[in-house]
Amino acid sequence: MDKNMESVAKVFTDSPFWGFMGFEIEKLQEGDVGLSLEVREELYNVNDTLHGGAYAAMLDTTMGMTARSIENAPFVTIDMNVHYLHPIKEGTIYSKGRLINRSKSLFTLEAEVFDQNHQLAAHCVGSFKLLKKNKQ
Repeated sequence: MDKNMESVAKVFTDSPFWGFMGFEIEKLQEGDVGLSLEVREELYNVNDTLHGGAYAAMLDTTMGMTARSIENAPFVTIDMNVHYLHPIKEGTIYSKGRLINRSKSLFTLEAEVFDQNHQLAAHCVGSFKLLKKNKQ
């Protein structure tokens, strides 16, 4: 992993939320991010399946990391539209993100979550605002 991607990874992995959720980086290249998350009981909803908020957190994090892998600067989520496609009760889930469009300060991205059998479980499109560029 090059130094730029190492700095992107560090921003996310140093976050207390990252540690709380238990995300793992599967792939981190410019514009190409994949994460994984072990499904555990603490992340269940009242139906004993993975809570929609866990899906949303993974999708948001995947898109944010994808944006930052392209433009290594802070972003904030402006909006997200999540489609929940099927429930997951166990195993490991995986995500991947990609850039759809960008302007000077606004990135539109999408991300998907898959179960361990590669079945699509959730899809999301989100807008992310570039806050400022890092001085290098």
